[in-house]
Amino acid sequence: MIGGTLILLAAITRKALSDDATLLRLDRELLAEHTRVDRQRAEDRETEADRVERIETDIRAMRDLMFEAFQRGRTD
Repeated sequence: MIGGTLILLAAITRKALSDDATLLRLDRELLAEHTRVDRQRAEDRETEADRVERIETDIRAMRDLMFEAFQRGRTD
């Protein structure tokens, strides 16, 4: 009876410890995934900011070109 109880306690303890280890591993994997996603979002924001800056530069250049053409047309 005592031997059976000790075996049962050992099995329960082993299961609890393996569950804790699994939870710790999952927590580490979740943290790594959050870090990867945050890094990717930062890169995406930087890429998008560069793209918007290029678009704004093109718009300004086109606006200046059209203004210049309009002014040239009015003085002729």
